[in-house]
Amino acid sequence: MDKASCQPDGLRVVAVIATLPSRAEVVKRAINSVLKQSRLPDALIVVVDLPPDSPEKLTEKERHAETDECLAQLRRNYGGVLHLTKNYRTKNVSGTGCWNTGIMTALEMEGSNYNGPTCHTFVAILDDDDEWTPSHLQSCVDVCSDGDWIVPGLIRDSGRRRTHEMASPETLRVCDFLRGNPGVQGSNIFVRLPLILRAGISLFLLCLAIT
Repeated sequence: MDKASCQPDGLRVVAVIATLPSRAEVVKRAINSVLKQSRLPDALIVVVDLPPDSPEKLTEKERHAETDECLAQLRRNYGGVLHLTKNYRTKNVSGTGCWNTGIMTALEMEGSNYNGPTCHTFVAILDDDDEWTPSHLQSCVDVCSDGDWIVPGLIRDSGRRRTHEMASPETLRVCDFLRGNPGVQGSNIFVRLPLILRAGISLFLLCLAIT
């Protein structure tokens, strides 16, 4: 997955997953669901955070060592398929610092191909404990080729019950975000790179969903 693999639709899609070292096993399901997409992303960036402070990990060195082992394990399992990096922004807040790191990594990967508002790169975010259906990215590309962003539906599976949620301008209300999640979260955000850069990833997601 690199620039040479850009899909026939003319768009670049960069998938971003944030995780903690303690969730190395969990994130495999998310990664595998990305690699099984009918429309593969042009890049998959996995950002690993430092473990939070705890009595078991008293020093920064110990915390970095756990993150390094997580990265090494992912490299062993997936080889060169992934773009792996540490969170170099706000630590221990994977949903903001790691996503910010992933977004900026996507921007760096664009290099001279980044053309401001005309940029044809989209960012798709996936939580490490979620997964995408195989047609997720293709469906997003089909809808968004002439637009800037989309929030597709969610399937929540508690093990006993599966529910489908679809956010829309008619169902979304500000008060719902202040007390819950009305069907908008990291795993179903698909947005053009310049838009999310202008908005700021943390602010963008905070405005969409406070869980």
